[in-house]
Amino acid sequence: MSDAPVRTCVIAQPTFIPWLGWFDLADQADVMIILDDVQFSKQSWQQRNRLRTPEGLSFLSVPVKSSGRSHQIINEVELANEASVEKLLRSIQGYCARAPFFRELFPGFSAAMRAGAAGGRLAELNIAVIRWIIDTLGITVPLVRASELQTEGKRGEYVAALCEAVGANRYLSPAGAEDYLLEDRPAFDRRGISVWLHVYAHPEYRQCFKPFEPYASVVDLIFNTGPDALAILRSGRRPARALGVAAPCVATRRYAIRVDASAAIGIGHLMRCLTLAERLQRKGGTIHFISRELPEVYRQQILERGHAVHLLPPTARPADSAAGPAHAAWLGAHRDDDAAQTAAAICAAGGADVLIIDHYAIDRRWETQLRPQVGLMCVIDDLADRPHDCDVLLDQDYFPDPASRYAGLLPGACHALYGPGQALLRDEFLSAARHLRERDGTIRRVLVFYGGADPDNLTGRSLDALQPHLGPQLQADVVVGAINPHIEALRARCAGLPDVRLHVQAGNMAELMAAADLAFGACGTATWERCILGLPAIVAILADNQREPTHALVEAGVVVSLGDAAAVDAAALAAAFLALAADPARVRRLSAAARAIMRRDEAPIEDLLADELPFSFDDVRLRFARLSDAADLLAWRNQPGVRLASRSQEVIDPAEHIQWLDGVIAAPNRHLMIGYRAGEPVGVVRLDENGDTGEVSIYLTPGAHGRDNGGALLRAQEEWVRCLRPPVNRLIAVVLGENDASHRLFARNGYTRLPTHYEKRITR
Repeated sequence: MSDAPVRTCVIAQPTFIPWLGWFDLADQADVMIILDDVQFSKQSWQQRNRLRTPEGLSFLSVPVKSSGRSHQIINEVELANEASVEKLLRSIQGYCARAPFFRELFPGFSAAMRAGAAGGRLAELNIAVIRWIIDTLGITVPLVRASELQTEGKRGEYVAALCEAVGANRYLSPAGAEDYLLEDRPAFDRRGISVWLHVYAHPEYRQCFKPFEPYASVVDLIFNTGPDALAILRSGRRPARALGVAAPCVATRRYAIRVDASAAIGIGHLMRCLTLAERLQRKGGTIHFISRELPEVYRQQILERGHAVHLLPPTARPADSAAGPAHAAWLGAHRDDDAAQTAAAICAAGGADVLIIDHYAIDRRWETQLRPQVGLMCVIDDLADRPHDCDVLLDQDYFPDPASRYAGLLPGACHALYGPGQALLRDEFLSAARHLRERDGTIRRVLVFYGGADPDNLTGRSLDALQPHLGPQLQADVVVGAINPHIEALRARCAGLPDVRLHVQAGNMAELMAAADLAFGACGTATWERCILGLPAIVAILADNQREPTHALVEAGVVVSLGDAAAVDAAALAAAFLALAADPARVRRLSAAARAIMRRDEAPIEDLLADELPFSFDDVRLRFARLSDAADLLAWRNQPGVRLASRSQEVIDPAEHIQWLDGVIAAPNRHLMIGYRAGEPVGVVRLDENGDTGEVSIYLTPGAHGRDNGGALLRAQEEWVRCLRPPVNRLIAVVLGENDASHRLFARNGYTRLPTHYEKRITR
């Protein structure tokens, strides 16, 4: 496989005001080639498109000169007359004038139309409008005209040559071209260009007329949704599929997430839900956030990531705080009203397979009302102070005996996931954790971050504590959220401190944490971001729900706590800082303890919610390996027969094995699974993904040889790949020369023997 960075090319004809999918292709490209040097087709999308009108979708066509010009190239086609553009603009105005953003955006659109028409050619008109649309949406792809590349060839050969001319090694094509691309595949293979097919599910949005009609021109979306248009457009994106590979056999799952964010509630609940949403989105799911309180800056953040947002309407009845739970007031509405409005939002979103709830004000009574609306109920909690009616519970806080905290609060069949190993961490933190520098205990850089709100201004107190010590030997990064009520005062203060950098809505928290030697903060959701990066912390307790987990983390040697925020002053912060600065060995111990509590002992929650594993095929059941399987895996792997058939034939050391297993579990492109038949483990299969290729390795447990257990495991893994890993269309396996049993196994199961490995194509 090539290690060259992926450079994606998209090639499309200059369509007249194209549909949403055209621009979703553009949004995924590193370079987009406008195919302006192929034959023009009269009354094609090159000269017409549709808008939503009171009567449904109606065509708008650009008049062109075609009489006696039957073999024109697109860039040669002339407009019938420039005045026809004014007629088109009047028609568009008539259809779209009621759209909320029409008045704001139509002047720019009109100017682009007129400027393009001034050249007298259809291609110039279309490209001018396309450029305006791309700029308005915020897409940054460069456009290159095919006619400027001076490339030759026919059909697939020409497309491959165009990709090569712009340095692309990946071609993303509209799915309708699949047949000819399959026939012309050698042209791409010779140039080392992979071919992928665009997959898009048209999203719904507010139109001027009801009911919603899909497949209108993208300007219908832009005029109706304005700044939200790009996020809505992206929400229809699905994982591309490889050429010749059928769409995955698993239906798209819909997820609804009920979560709020505010200065009182904080933003931690929302941020961890956003992380989970991104993981579920990568598995092909669509996500709808349902909120009552949600600052605009965070609504935009959700939309920018391709998710939908449903804001609940006001309600006349206040929260019934007397009826509980303790945080009932945070719901901002009566429990029954909120449940009914959430149910209506789920219905409006087209239903939900999974409802995820991350809200201290919601308990069993609310959840039971939503049961009929969804297939699976998941609760994210860390208080353990109220009963739940859920199928899955996630509590990512650290406690020595987490299950005992929920005794009597969960249904008997609830699948509970406990501990920091299940923390919902963004990819940037997982990636940074794999490339950590060695901390020596010396404090040179401090990170100050008390969450997005920090109403008590602990940030300011921490600056008071640090200011006398700042200089060339000690610098600080201060991070605040956009809803921090002290933000302007902090801006002014940090501007006068040359050794302090202020970050508002920081988008590089992993980078900042990895660079820091010590943090000032709280034991909220940022705790696990610090811990995975081994960042020692001095913490204050900002809320009652942080008291118990903070005490547990202190007992585990992970943090230094100064107690309740109200009692923490600059003197206490300074004393704690100076004590650690004078004790590098303690700083190193804090860092090591933080990393140690982050071990994961279960498959991640997104696999459970996406229903990927356990995976059954025939009589084989596969599940992901966990850290609790370490002893069994080590014993099985150290069998003499298994070692002789492996690349490394040494007896594996337990400590090295734990480190290896921890890395495999954390890696998104490595899948280690244990296979069962009749309830007993029969073997282990691993798949390492690299682009469209998966490398397979397999070994059996003691006593499992025979009965075709190896073949059954391989077939189950292949079916899992076929159903749930659509990018993978080729399996390979490397077998040592003297391993006759494995040679027979792969040959019997449809693998072709090549000089260096076995290979099998996945058909779907």
